[in-house]
Amino acid sequence: MISYGVNRLIYGLFLLIGFVPSAASAGEPGLVLVAPGTVVGKKVPTGWTNLVLKSIPRLATGDLGTLPATSARTASLFRTVILANIAPDPTSGRFQLAKVGMGLCIPFEGQDEVVDPESVSPAAKSLGTIDRIVLGEAFRELNRGRLIAQGPTFAIYRAPTTMLMGKGHHKILLCYVLRVDPISGALTTFLWWTLDEPPAKLVAKSLVQLAPDLQLDCGIDVRATRVFGMVPVSWSFGMAALPPGRTLRLAVEEVALIERVVRDAGSSEELERIMLALESTKSQ
Repeated sequence: MISYGVNRLIYGLFLLIGFVPSAASAGEPGLVLVAPGTVVGKKVPTGWTNLVLKSIPRLATGDLGTLPATSARTASLFRTVILANIAPDPTSGRFQLAKVGMGLCIPFEGQDEVVDPESVSPAAKSLGTIDRIVLGEAFRELNRGRLIAQGPTFAIYRAPTTMLMGKGHHKILLCYVLRVDPISGALTTFLWWTLDEPPAKLVAKSLVQLAPDLQLDCGIDVRATRVFGMVPVSWSFGMAALPPGRTLRLAVEEVALIERVVRDAGSSEELERIMLALESTKSQ
């Protein structure tokens, strides 16, 4: 029972992230892992220009009292980070999205440091046995995410996660839409979601425009599975809510297009044009 519970704990924690390295065509961004040892603090790390998101998990709601102390600590230990690098094209001078980076960091000696299963840094060595197991599972889960659309100034990163909806946890796809202004180099990030379980008909009717350099206090909901309705043996973890931001309502045809792109069946160029129109018209 203990082994089963730990495995479910590990699996539940890291449905919250997803990653697979993505090779970039000429002039298009690629998806890379942030190098172990990178410090993600108040300043953007060297080699990057923008902090898209750093998610700091916090156990917030649900069956908190059923978690073992060590599991509660591990559940709030790992912090997901998304970085972007924007650079001018050497020929035209127009700004482009050069790369998108994903990683996991842990607090160590007053700062957040990126680690992976092969890390031998003092930060990584501070992890206990269960922490190391969770870290390994995290990187296996990272392979489920990828860039599903990309261009010189545009990319969509899609990752599976679990979120509290109603009274239970449901699998969803989180889609981070990154768009660069080619003149100013400013980065705008939108978030959209769709259900990732049958019948998969529930989709967001709006986009959330995230604040730049977002350091998110990510509330986590905990649900325990009990034997005979009494003894907790495993746990699932889900985001208690989406990140806050400015809400942009979508027309029916806009929702349909985003969903087609997310399901690998739509035109990313058309979607980028719609995103630009949304940003300009709905910011007035």
